[in-house]
This record gives sequence, C-alpha cells and structure tokens, in this order.
Amino acid sequence: MTNEEFMTLVLQRFDSIDEKLYSVDKRLDNLDIRLENVENRLDNVDKRLDNVGKRLGNVENRLDDVDKRLDSVDKRFDDVDKRLDNVENRLDAVDKRFDSVDKRLGNLERQQSDVDYILKQTFEEVTKHTSLLAKFELNFKRIDKKFDVLNDHILEREADVKLLLDIHNLNDV
Repeated sequence: MTNEEFMTLVLQRFDSIDEKLYSVDKRLDNLDIRLENVENRLDNVDKRLDNVGKRLGNVENRLDDVDKRLDSVDKRFDDVDKRLDNVENRLDAVDKRFDSVDKRLGNLERQQSDVDYILKQTFEEVTKHTSLLAKFELNFKRIDKKFDVLNDHILEREADVKLLLDIHNLNDV
C-alpha cells in the first residue's frame, strides 16, 4: 500500500467518521428536540399536578366541611336521642299516671255502683214514706184549721181586752 492509498483510506475513514458524526449530531439534535418536548410535557404535567394539588386541596377542604357537618349531624342526633329518651321517660310517667287513673276509675265505678244502690234504696224508702204523707197531710190540714180557729180566738180576746182598756182608760198605764 502506498502512501496515497493509505491517505485515501484515511480520508475515507475520516469521511465515514464525519458522516457518522453528522448522523450522531442529527440524532443528538433530534434527541435535543425530543428532550425539549419531554421537558414541555413535564412542565405541562407539573402544571397539571399543581392543578391536581389545588383540586385535592379543595377536595380536602370540602371533606373537612363534610366532616364538620357530619359532626354537627352527629351532635344533633345525640340531642335527638337525648330528647327521645326524655320523651320516653315522660311517656313512662304518663303510663304510670294512666295506671293510677285506671285504678281511680275502678274505685269510682265501685263508688258509683254503691251510690246507685243507695239511691235505689233511698228512692224505695221515699216512695214508701210518700204514700204515708197523704195520711199526715189530712192531719196537718185539721191541725192548721184548729190553729186558725185558735189564732182567731186569741185575736178576738186581744181586741176585747183593748176595748175594755179603752173603755176604762187604762191604756196609758
């Protein structure tokens, strides 16, 4: 091999290396473009993640609000439960009072039947004695007449006494 051939070979080799370098350079440029695209995409992903973070913050706030509301509802349920317990106690007291009223009604019914019996017996006695009143009524009429006659007699005597006193002027005494 001669020097020229050797140089041609070296130059070819350099050309080949140069072509390969050019192709590597293109590849690097393409890689650079791709990396920029990836960086842009990563920037978009970061923006999206920031938005997702904000949304998650909003969701957390809403969940905190829901949790507070649930606590409030839980407290209200506790209050309702207490009120229901109070109502239950009051209903128990009313039930006891109804039992007492039922007992008193039983006593009143017994007393009512006693009063009915007494009224019936009294009516029978009054009816029996009312029939006897007719006999006494006749006697009272006779006695009334005798009292009237006696009263008239007393009035006549009094008038006679006054006349005698007037005649003898003894009224002033």
